[in-house]
Amino acid sequence: MQYFWTVKVIRIIPIVFTIGILISMYFYPGGNIHDPLQTGYSFTHNFLSDLGGMTARSGESNLVSSYIFQKKADHASIENIG
Repeated sequence: MQYFWTVKVIRIIPIVFTIGILISMYFYPGGNIHDPLQTGYSFTHNFLSDLGGMTARSGESNLVSSYIFQKKADHASIENIG
């Protein structure tokens, strides 16, 4: 228990962050700066920050993906403060 915050949590947060990003990618409605008709998220055509926007590049609502992305980014930043 002595090393819970300094070792175990620091090992868990990157895994949780990655899982959260993957879930955000799944819920991303689509579109990118070159093709607003694209369906879903693409590693090669979208920026990671597209997941955090309230509106997708296609013009559709991106609330679910944005909420998950922002919460996981908050968790990652809290890890870096400690």
